[in-house]
Amino acid sequence: MGLVEQMACLLSSGYANDRQIKGLFNYILQTGDAVRFNDFIDGVAERSPKHKESLMTIAERLRQEGEQSKALHIAKIMLESGVPLADIMRFTGVSEEELAAASQ
Repeated sequence: MGLVEQMACLLSSGYANDRQIKGLFNYILQTGDAVRFNDFIDGVAERSPKHKESLMTIAERLRQEGEQSKALHIAKIMLESGVPLADIMRFTGVSEEELAAASQ
C-alpha cells in the first residue's frame, strides 16, 4: 500500500485531527518537493472525498507558510548583503517587524 492509500485510510479511520494531519503534510512537504506534494495532496483528496475541503485548506496554508518562509530567508540574505531595508520590504513583501523577529 502506497503513502497516498495509507493517508486516505488514516483519514477515514478518524484517528487523526487537523493539527496532526498538518504536521504530517508539513513533514512530507519539507522532505519532498512541491510538485510531488501537490500530486500527493490531490491523490489523497481523490481517495478521501469527505476530507477533500479540509485537505485542500491545510495544503494551501502550508504552501503559503512555505512561500513566506522563503521570502523571509531571501530577505535575511539581502539584509546581510547590505540591501536597503526599504528595498528588501518592497521586493520580498516581508515587513520590518517580521525581519527583526527572524533575525533574533
